[in-house]
Amino acid sequence: MKRIFCGVFIAILLSSIAFATGIKIEKIMDNFFVVHPHQLHHSLLLTEQSNGKLSIFNIDNYNVFDTGISLKGVSYLIMDKHYVCGVKDWDQIMVANFVEKWERNFQVKRVAEGEDIFTDYVYIWRVIVKDNHIYAIAAEYISKEPSGEEITDVIVRLIKLDINNGHMKDIYNRKYSPQYGVIQLYGPLFVNNQIIITDLDRIIKVDAATSKITQTVKIDNPVYSELLIDNNILYFATNKELYAIDTDNFEVVWKTDYFKRNKDYVAIQPIIFKDKVFIGTTYETFTGQPGQDRCAFSAYDKKTGKLMWKDICKGELDVIPIVYNNKLLFSTYNYDKKMYRVLYGYDINGKKVFDPFVCEPGGVFFVNSKNELLLFGNGVYKANL
Repeated sequence: MKRIFCGVFIAILLSSIAFATGIKIEKIMDNFFVVHPHQLHHSLLLTEQSNGKLSIFNIDNYNVFDTGISLKGVSYLIMDKHYVCGVKDWDQIMVANFVEKWERNFQVKRVAEGEDIFTDYVYIWRVIVKDNHIYAIAAEYISKEPSGEEITDVIVRLIKLDINNGHMKDIYNRKYSPQYGVIQLYGPLFVNNQIIITDLDRIIKVDAATSKITQTVKIDNPVYSELLIDNNILYFATNKELYAIDTDNFEVVWKTDYFKRNKDYVAIQPIIFKDKVFIGTTYETFTGQPGQDRCAFSAYDKKTGKLMWKDICKGELDVIPIVYNNKLLFSTYNYDKKMYRVLYGYDINGKKVFDPFVCEPGGVFFVNSKNELLLFGNGVYKANL
């Protein structure tokens, strides 16, 4: 079916921000913000602030395509070819085809049974699309108390959904008592036709064709970061260590202490740049006082896991850093009477390439085919860093 684009080319620069450092940031589009930092075919998913409609933004030519999809109650969006998928109202999988103009919602049914269950609900954490199937990782929280406040059991599930006929089945589930409280689930990721997910303190590999578990590795602590696969090596952080695991044999290549304290602070997804692994924490110190919180950004040797350098930054590191022109860039979230972001930049050896500065955009970074750095916040910006 012919794809009709109704994008409008935005060529007028709406505003310009210049700094004493020589860095210039220009606003090229207003009234949009990124709803999920997912890039496919040089496009991003954006939503209009005024009406919540979903659009696709081409980062090369700045064209905007209105999908006609409403984002009411929808979170964690991901795009694949002509599909947009997401989580709706926590326990539904939303699938929309923006070429054929249809949208479907699939309810994830609960598997817990029993008269003594007072409250139970499904919380879908992540979705991915692969070969006309959606894979979703979800947790089902169960309470046997009338108030529903005390969670007594958790069922972790990996769900496979056929987009064409709506058939849905669990290809993995495990039930246990939530000794760690509310859990974090990460994945699914695909590698060599295998699906990798995390289940608290376990890494699970499932064969996509047979839906059977092929390998499991138990680690010392629960996973607290997004997953990254580079050259068949899986990198992630727990609440205490940074891991590198071979995805072929599921053996630990190395692990290194990352958190030097007993705090459950979430880490940001690791990134690879040349011979180093870089990772940041949401918090290094948390006070709850305006302007006093600090986060950490560190570099480790990719082969050995040895700490190469570490720096402490102001605020909360809540975005995945990127590499641009041999610089590592990220921004931190800060609150001191008002909310703002601070932009940081490092070379591979840990030297700051510019003085950190307050920057209106910067929640999400992308680099287009013209090697332009685009920043997304309250609008779309272009920077000459």
